[in-house]
Amino acid sequence: MNFLAHFYLSGDFPLLSVGNYLGDFISARERSTLPTAAIKGVNLHYEIDKFTDNHPSFRKTVARLRPEFGKYAPVVADIYYDHFLASKWDEHHEEGLQNFANDRYQLIESNDDLLNRRAKQFHYYMKSRNILFNYQHPEQLHQVFLGMSHRARFDSGMEKAVEHLRDHYHDYSRDFIAFFPDIKDHIGRQLEDHRE
Repeated sequence: MNFLAHFYLSGDFPLLSVGNYLGDFISARERSTLPTAAIKGVNLHYEIDKFTDNHPSFRKTVARLRPEFGKYAPVVADIYYDHFLASKWDEHHEEGLQNFANDRYQLIESNDDLLNRRAKQFHYYMKSRNILFNYQHPEQLHQVFLGMSHRARFDSGMEKAVEHLRDHYHDYSRDFIAFFPDIKDHIGRQLEDHRE
């Protein structure tokens, strides 16, 4: 799961959401300096990743992507799943996607003191390109993949990821539909007792 899904699965807990965002950027030493609720958010990020990586439907998606994208198949799968969440957002959340995205951009900005350099840089990129909202649009998704392809250390093939998605849209959509209720239930149970 990518950034949109991580924010979605954090519920309405601000510092949990910030910590969840930081999960891709923060070291163990930096994590230890965060407020308790943000540390729980980092741990939630790791739990989401672990559950996702081991789910049969996600593993099916990655296996289907592997011949085309090699070691980058899980990365492509994460972004595909955010695309499917964004494109069917109204089925999952009462708040409109643009409002949700704006709220999360503002949340991260208002906790700037908790961010390291990498988290600040990505937030600027994410907000300036309105990534959370634009995951739903294939032409914007292509720009995301194109940028990632240019930054990849090895030949990733990610510049072809949207074309591949179009060619196999039903298969990947079916995987997501089978997966998403399970992670919502799993993470929802973990959030029941969360207090900030």
